[in-house]
Amino acid sequence: SIASPAGALPIPIARAGISVARVLPALTQANCLVTDVLDMIRPHMEFTFNNILSHINTVFVLRTKVSNSSIEANTELAKEHTRMRLKGQMLYVGETDLVLFLCSPSVLNLDDLNRRGLYLSDIPLHDATRDLVLLSEQFEAEYKLTKNLEILTDKLQHTYRELEDEKKKTDRY
Repeated sequence: SIASPAGALPIPIARAGISVARVLPALTQANCLVTDVLDMIRPHMEFTFNNILSHINTVFVLRTKVSNSSIEANTELAKEHTRMRLKGQMLYVGETDLVLFLCSPSVLNLDDLNRRGLYLSDIPLHDATRDLVLLSEQFEAEYKLTKNLEILTDKLQHTYRELEDEKKKTDRY
């Protein structure tokens, strides 16, 4: 949850979900500002409460500022690769004057999910990301099986050729 300050003041974080707080412990610190931990990738605008409210029906993509992995990356490309992207929707809760960011991590497969310290159960059931991760794993497993089948077929053909050669040798003698 993102608290509502007046105007364009820095936006404090009121609450963080269990999974997000586990991966980004800085969010649980007192007086943590959303701009200290996250950059707004989309939509392209200044990260203020009023701008969020004016684009409330837009898909938001936020990215962590620092690596959430325990391994420090040296190169800029490696740093970019370890930064987690969160994609979701901002909801304004008028009773509490807060904005709720319902999001999911952008990941490619289970390895990517685990590398970020997350589990499949951390992704909401209704989110298509969960299905995409599972489909990616299924495709990868099928690809490995196909590759192994091709290797075994090549070995079998080679063995068959050797057997034919041995048969020819025995027939000659």
